[in-house]
Amino acid sequence: MANGARRQRRLAVPSDANRLHYAKETAQRNLDAGNNILWLVQRLETAEAQVAYLEERSTPVPESNDEIRARFIYRVPTDKQRELLAQAHQCTLEYVNFLLAYIPDSRDRAIALTFLESARMMVNKAIVFAEVG
Repeated sequence: MANGARRQRRLAVPSDANRLHYAKETAQRNLDAGNNILWLVQRLETAEAQVAYLEERSTPVPESNDEIRARFIYRVPTDKQRELLAQAHQCTLEYVNFLLAYIPDSRDRAIALTFLESARMMVNKAIVFAEVG
């Protein structure tokens, strides 16, 4: 040290530019954290809405074996139901005749006929199991 002068240590005092930079970084981190929280809240609300929708739309599970057995019991159709069954039968036959007349014999036609047969069975069940009011 020259001339006995002591060299003083300078304390590191952040400049205004450094303070501004630090403040911007802190604000950005806080904003990112806030956005993440907002995103999580939105996801949670969406999930809750989906669960509520599915609960509304879900088919109730049969509560007893009697309710399950009721689906397999033969039901004698009423006169009105017989008329509807006859109309459904006629419509199905018309569609079958269309498929046989205009669609070439192929695997796709066979699948279409199988689906039509399944649809017809479900229509019959819907007609006979419909609650009469």
